[in-house]
Amino acid sequence: MRALIHQTPPALRIGVLVTTAAAAIWFIADHGATLNPAIDHSTHNIVDFELARTGERASAILDEWGPTGRDAAMEAIAIDFGLLVAYSIFLAFACGWVAEALDRHRQRHIAGIGWWLTRLALVAGLLDAIENTALLGVLRQYESGNVHSGVTLLAAAAASLKFIILIAVAGFLVVGLLTLIWHWLRSVRSVSGRSS
Repeated sequence: MRALIHQTPPALRIGVLVTTAAAAIWFIADHGATLNPAIDHSTHNIVDFELARTGERASAILDEWGPTGRDAAMEAIAIDFGLLVAYSIFLAFACGWVAEALDRHRQRHIAGIGWWLTRLALVAGLLDAIENTALLGVLRQYESGNVHSGVTLLAAAAASLKFIILIAVAGFLVVGLLTLIWHWLRSVRSVSGRSS
């Protein structure tokens, strides 16, 4: 991943970041517009369903959502397959770009974490795909009247690992960007100090 980011021209990187960010925003809006109106009467949201862990809890959530909510969940999960491709590519390139900038400022310890997270951002997308596939399985099992806890546990494990990775990626991007801003402010101060 590091070599790919290094070899990607800056204009293409910007294009990838803008395109994947726009796609992710569109998929998030479409996901929300599909699911939220159908389950707004419920005390459980999609994250509760993702982390249900047991067949009984997943079935209780799906009971509460009713047929309209279950149909909307099926459609929203299908939409999420597009979202996971967009956000994982965006986050991988964003981490790589920040890590590369940190390398230039000799912040190699933070940059090393960023290079590692470029790969993990793609792993988050893979975990999301596993989670979505398991959730679709739960919805199909519900229709047949027998939700297996093994499938709900797989969905919950994949979702939990995905969320941990996404929190780590977000943390790195915040710390990395603040570090770069601090270096930029120091350079501005030193230039203005020399000129005066």
